[in-house]
Amino acid sequence: MNNNTIFLIGEDEIKSQTSLMNDIENQFIRIHILEAQNIDLQPILCEDYYEFIILQMEKYYKCLDDGNTCMLLDFLTEYDIKLIDDYIQPYLIYSVLYHSAYDLFLKITNRGVASIDNDYGRSTDDNDIAYYRVMRKDWENKKHHYMNQIIKYLNKNIDKFTIYKSCISDECIIDNTKSKSSGLYLGKNI
Repeated sequence: MNNNTIFLIGEDEIKSQTSLMNDIENQFIRIHILEAQNIDLQPILCEDYYEFIILQMEKYYKCLDDGNTCMLLDFLTEYDIKLIDDYIQPYLIYSVLYHSAYDLFLKITNRGVASIDNDYGRSTDDNDIAYYRVMRKDWENKKHHYMNQIIKYLNKNIDKFTIYKSCISDECIIDNTKSKSSGLYLGKNI
């Protein structure tokens, strides 16, 4: 199975639900969708259940590519589909924004860190960093909110998610009280 080709949300959906401009390259968004799915979503769903969803989506897309008439319900249950549509996709929107924040706002050049507000960028200042931090914190908060919604939905319907239920262990439990954020050190003078 190739976890690097199956997307649980599309680039256009992310653009339509956020303030991302349409001129942002789809490849840029795809990189961060995969990052969000593999780094953030997989631990929430447990590896076995995550792999199951990806495999079933892969089978569904192959069925469509082969010219067959296929329904997603042929591959996933209505509970799986509701989980993806109503919980995972909103989560992935903010996870993608969170992971792409550095690339959206800042560029690291051979001359230092530059803010992106034109084709060439300019040196960052305190206002840029403050704005960046506020936006990233907002996206992180929304990401955590939707993560909690995923967990609540799974737990509320645990008997409908047998693969998830069988893989629940200490490794699958997410400690959402701790942030797993890495910072960007810009020096004392900023």
